[in-house]
Amino acid sequence: VGGISLVFAGFSLVRYTIDAGLLGPGTRSVLATLFAALLIAGSQWGGRLPKIGESFTADPRIAQSLAGAGIAILYGTLYMAAEVYGLIGVPAAFALLIATTILAFALALRHGPPTALMGLIGGFAAPWVAGLGPDNVPVLLLYLGVFLAGLFGLALWRRWLWLLLLASGGGALWTIGLIVAAESALPLLGLFVLAAGGAAVLVGDRFVGSDPRLEAMARYAPMALALVQLAMLLPRLQFSWIGWGFYAVLSAMTIALAWRDERHLPSLFGALLLCLMPLAAGWDSQASRVMMIAASLGIGLLFALPAHLRARSQKDSRAHWAMLALMAQAVPFAAAFAVAKPDHADLVWGAVSALLIAPAAFIAWQW
Repeated sequence: VGGISLVFAGFSLVRYTIDAGLLGPGTRSVLATLFAALLIAGSQWGGRLPKIGESFTADPRIAQSLAGAGIAILYGTLYMAAEVYGLIGVPAAFALLIATTILAFALALRHGPPTALMGLIGGFAAPWVAGLGPDNVPVLLLYLGVFLAGLFGLALWRRWLWLLLLASGGGALWTIGLIVAAESALPLLGLFVLAAGGAAVLVGDRFVGSDPRLEAMARYAPMALALVQLAMLLPRLQFSWIGWGFYAVLSAMTIALAWRDERHLPSLFGALLLCLMPLAAGWDSQASRVMMIAASLGIGLLFALPAHLRARSQKDSRAHWAMLALMAQAVPFAAAFAVAKPDHADLVWGAVSALLIAPAAFIAWQW
């Protein structure tokens, strides 16, 4: 609590000088950097101070909190100097961002989880404190990408599965806010969700022998969050080809993971069921009917073809793949039929239903 208070004390002092018109931009940035450096120095050498040094030695949490608060303030100051005041250019800001992340790694490796947690809080709070948001999507995504990569790397290096989960959740909160509020760079946002979600799942797969509950969360939660975000993004992209492409790529990644490791099968069923929402919304919107037909066919085939192939194997899970194959045929058809039935004659729907009977009858005959 003390460390978090120091973080917001540093941020609030900077904001106060802005609101009150005190000092210049350069002076504010330098003072904030000095404050962060003072906190980090205290975490490293506070035990040598007269009188109060004994407190640092007796309780390691003091140094942990100071180091974490210093890193958080550094992130906020860098963002302020680069984006609010324009004191440094994008290349310099990016280099300093990487340097700050490396410093955060080094301090977290020395001081442990509390410092990593403080750095995580400060890193995610920095853009909000600096006042950045939907109007600065490209730069904000660049910052979040570097920050998440650092957190994922630290989590993997120290085997901190909890840090991976918190990092995924914090990144999802930012991207969901941007999906709702942003008016530009939406395809870039979809690409970021795709990359961040996929990276989180792949990193989570590297944790073996950890807490089984945390392992299950790391296996399912990042993929579920990414799929939900893409489903939310599709209406903002007006159900365009690029939006469906993002969803198809993430679904294909889910299929590949489940094909390799069948513990991912629940994610596969979730990905299929989640597409009901954008499919139904797309059929109910002014989106091109040609595009919606292609999306429905594409989603159905994407899930059905590998499911039919896997259902013919001798694995114990083949029953699950058979059920997935049936659902892959039914879900897109049900979404279209429920919303778009008046648009076409009964003969059209009857013909489509007849086509869907064949693979379903094949599964029934096999089983």
